[in-house]
Amino acid sequence: MTENELKHLNRRELLEMLIIQSKKIDRLQAELDEANEKLEQRKLDIKNSGSIAEASIRINNVFASAQTAAEQYLENVHNLHAATEEECRKLREETEAECQKMKLHAKEQADKYIQETKQIYEQNADEFIAQLQKLIETSFDRESIKKRLFGDIDEEEKEGSSTECNN
Repeated sequence: MTENELKHLNRRELLEMLIIQSKKIDRLQAELDEANEKLEQRKLDIKNSGSIAEASIRINNVFASAQTAAEQYLENVHNLHAATEEECRKLREETEAECQKMKLHAKEQADKYIQETKQIYEQNADEFIAQLQKLIETSFDRESIKKRLFGDIDEEEKEGSSTECNN
């Protein structure tokens, strides 16, 4: 599997690969156990055989097979360990890069929300100040106060009182 293909695998696929490698290790361990059993069987055969020369030949073949199986097993374990370490390193780097992207995105979003909130605040503050200024300006105008307090009634009274004053 190429490095590019490994980069595009998700965690589930990587875990599946680890499970497959673990099964492979188990299979190799079973083969080693089987080889050890054969070795024990050969030892029994040697005990049962009367000839030392024959036993020596059998033992050499068993040890050679066991040695070959053990070397293959260890080589596979080392290869699997190295591959797993590399995959873990890549995953860690990818995760750290993704976290950095997420942090940056979150900061950008927060900055955007802060800016929008400031704009809304400034707009509302400007509107409030304008209304407050208008209220202050009109509060010192007696006629405006009367109009606000008495509305149309004041105008009717004014007309009545001005008619009385004219008389």
